[in-house]
Amino acid sequence: TVRFSTATAGQVRVTIHDLAGRRIRTLVDGVRASGEHAAVWRGDDERGRTVAAGVYFAMVKSAAGTATAKLALVK
Repeated sequence: TVRFSTATAGQVRVTIHDLAGRRIRTLVDGVRASGEHAAVWRGDDERGRTVAAGVYFAMVKSAAGTATAKLALVK
């Protein structure tokens, strides 16, 4: 679960990337109200295929900036 907060309403994009920087999955791509939010990644890619266990990055982009968090997918 990727938790994030927004100070003001606006466009938010939450994506998952592999270590090479390739986008694996887009979890959120739309307008969100201000406040606390959560997006769940089930360890799959855009086509619904399960990805390998390992290290990934969650990237949250909004008008306020970009934040990145390291994730470990354990199976």
